[in-house]
Amino acid sequence: MNTPGCYGAASAFSHDSATCQGCPHFTPCAGLSLERLQAISGTINVTDLLKKHERAQAKARPERAQRHQSDETRDLRIVQRAAPIEPPQRKTQVEKVTFEINTETRQLIANITNKKAQAHALILCKGQDLQDLIDRFGAGENPMPASPKWLHQVGEELLAGKINRQNLKVNLAQQQQWGEATAGSHVSIAWSMFIGLGIAVEQEGSMLLSPRVGGHN
Repeated sequence: MNTPGCYGAASAFSHDSATCQGCPHFTPCAGLSLERLQAISGTINVTDLLKKHERAQAKARPERAQRHQSDETRDLRIVQRAAPIEPPQRKTQVEKVTFEINTETRQLIANITNKKAQAHALILCKGQDLQDLIDRFGAGENPMPASPKWLHQVGEELLAGKINRQNLKVNLAQQQQWGEATAGSHVSIAWSMFIGLGIAVEQEGSMLLSPRVGGHN
């Protein structure tokens, strides 16, 4: 370390000196000059110089404490800014409405042999009453839920008129961006579910809305 010739000199160092305060070695030089003063205090009276060091240290303590507190406050702010914001908790839980499935509808669902179609039918009829669903078809409305999208698409195609398996498979593959096998399996699910619930009937290999869906042309 390159230091000036006065470095650590007890007779030269002064806390009040502008020259010392501007020196980059101010802090270590103060410590070294204090040690040397303490070492010679037994033979030379340096009480006044030692008191200056004590006063300077006493003054520095609250300044250091203030800097430490400021650093802690700054670090806390940084942590708080970096911490993820927790979303507010809902005080009122939104209950999902489910319908009690009557005996007749349960029997219709039980008779569906395609297990995936049966599962979709159960979910559908828990979400809305089957007769209400049929009435909405009759009013020209697609009552199929927005999700899953493919089921809603089948509802739209039924409202548009008679559909056959091949056309439905092609349309599902295009709109849902599915492969041929996936689209084909969903055609089978839709076919079994809509016919099994009495929403649609099969006629000459095609599916169309059941006569019980009144009012829709």
